[in-house]
Amino acid sequence: MHRRLWAAALALGVLVGAPSLARAHGGGSAGGAQLPSDPPAVTPDGEKAKAEIAALAAQKDARLKAAVGAALDKAKKALGRAHGASLAGDAEGAKVLSRVSLAWAKAARGVARATEMEARADAAQAKVKDLKEKVARAKALVTETESRKRQLSTEIARAESDQKKQGAAAAESEKRRVDKAAPSKPNDKKKAKKP
Repeated sequence: MHRRLWAAALALGVLVGAPSLARAHGGGSAGGAQLPSDPPAVTPDGEKAKAEIAALAAQKDARLKAAVGAALDKAKKALGRAHGASLAGDAEGAKVLSRVSLAWAKAARGVARATEMEARADAAQAKVKDLKEKVARAKALVTETESRKRQLSTEIARAESDQKKQGAAAAESEKRRVDKAAPSKPNDKKKAKKP
């Protein structure tokens, strides 16, 4: 019978004490609702975590906020649980939960850096694509210009050849015309001297 009483007292103690411990760490049926939404930091690590959370929450970039949102929520919850543990008199639990909060805040910072690097990489990739397109257009323009240059060189050579032929034909024609129109007087004088 003594054992039954002892077991009942132990069970009653666990049932009565467990909900208060759960609420102190942000759990319980209220889901941590009794803790403030912006709990104070209770340890130096909690101060660091709170500063990191504030810096990341102040970001204006919506893409960045969306990327770090889940990690920041976990960091805030861990900070709230550390505050609850401190209120319950659990200093060691408060320290551990403050470290957890700091770890989540640092993870959020890492996600923020990765997101920023990804955005820079996307911008660089777009710039490279644009430059490749410009180079391709420039190459096509150079090829077209060289083709046009060869075509014009061929046309110039043909025109010069035609001009030489026409010039030679015109010179020949002029020479024949001059030869036909030349006076035959020197021949007449020779004939006159002979009689």
